Amino acid sequence: MAFSATLTPAVANAAISWNFGDPAAGGTNMATGLDVNHAYATAGTYYRHW
Repeated sequence: MAFSATLTPAVANAAISWNFGDPAAGGTNMATGLDVNHAYATAGTYYRHW
C-alpha cells in the first residue's frame, strides 16, 4: 500500500516518520520519507493515528 504526505507550507529539511502499527512486520513497520510503501504482515483493520 502506498502512503504519501505533504507539508504546507513546505519545511526545508523536514523529516517524516511513519509507524504503520503493524508490529508483526518487524523492521518494516517503520519508514521515513514523504512517499513510502508498506505491505501489512497480516490481514486486518488498521487505523491511522495523528
